[in-house]
Amino acid sequence: MRTRVLSLLLLIAASSATACDKPKQADCQKAVENINKIYKINVEPAQVAAAVRKCQASSSKASVDCMIAAADDKQAEACKGKK
Repeated sequence: MRTRVLSLLLLIAASSATACDKPKQADCQKAVENINKIYKINVEPAQVAAAVRKCQASSSKASVDCMIAAADDKQAEACKGKK
């Protein structure tokens, strides 16, 4: 399950194209927490912090907003292509 969550984060990160479209740390934190909630996994704080840093560095605002709003795994999967 962790692999799936990390894959989702990496795919979202890869969809980001511009440097000015970076999400805020608080938004990345919400997105990571929502992913963990959707997939019902418990992640160590260090792993959450690393995921938040990766999100900030590589994700777009649109993809992060999508992940925050996702209510289930299908909606989370649909966020992959957001730019």
